[in-house]
Amino acid sequence: MKAKDAALGKAIDEIGHVQREVIPDLFMVLVNSIIGQQISTKAQETVWARFQAMFDPVTPEHIHATPAEELQTCGISMRKAS
Repeated sequence: MKAKDAALGKAIDEIGHVQREVIPDLFMVLVNSIIGQQISTKAQETVWARFQAMFDPVTPEHIHATPAEELQTCGISMRKAS
């Protein structure tokens, strides 16, 4: 990538390797992304931790069986809970 784009190459050199969590379960990635939309990273981390504590494991069946009002107790909006 650095050879193809000089600006990107410079950014890669300045920033270095980016460490980030990789979630292997695609459904969990989708839910995590929805939770994180339009909120700060810190808020997303807090809400995601609450969500994971509520749903162990995070599955479509567990989420579908939970009323939207209960989903909101994790800190997500009614729109996202619905």
